[in-house]
Amino acid sequence: MKTFIGIDLGSTTTKAIVIDGDQTVLGRGITNSRSNYGIAAEVAKQEALLDGRFFLLRREVRKLPALKRRVNAFSSNFEQDFRLQQYLEQLGDLEQDGFMFGVKLSLNKRFLGVTSNFELFQSIDKCSRGCLDEKGEWIENGVFYRRTFTLGRLKWYASRGIIRDRTIVTSEIGNSDQNR
Repeated sequence: MKTFIGIDLGSTTTKAIVIDGDQTVLGRGITNSRSNYGIAAEVAKQEALLDGRFFLLRREVRKLPALKRRVNAFSSNFEQDFRLQQYLEQLGDLEQDGFMFGVKLSLNKRFLGVTSNFELFQSIDKCSRGCLDEKGEWIENGVFYRRTFTLGRLKWYASRGIIRDRTIVTSEIGNSDQNR
């Protein structure tokens, strides 16, 4: 089966859609953009492909006489079990590799219908503060920034980059009793 994938990269969310040669929507995916568009595009694409597989499974199960009346229940239970297993594996990966907690500080000013936005992003990952650069590399004590202007639904990205050796996440990191 020939399929086509479309991806919509947005500043907040990234969406993907999978269609077949007849332009039938097979699957959809959505994720937060996380200031890393490559990862966001891949996650949304994988979600859309997975959703497409479940769509095709439901379509084929409807053809089976024994399951004809229970297609929705069977498909729903199968997908829930799959998602639970997927979640547990991802949770295990997080416990093994560490996790990331992010903070976004947004300063907005509106004048004559134009909104000026200045946003700062910093995360805590494996007990260090920093951010990811555009290549997905961790920058210790880095703060990702971007300045945008919006007018209605139009958004213009004026600048973005990394501010080095700065902190916007101020809570103490670690398990020391001195931090209490």
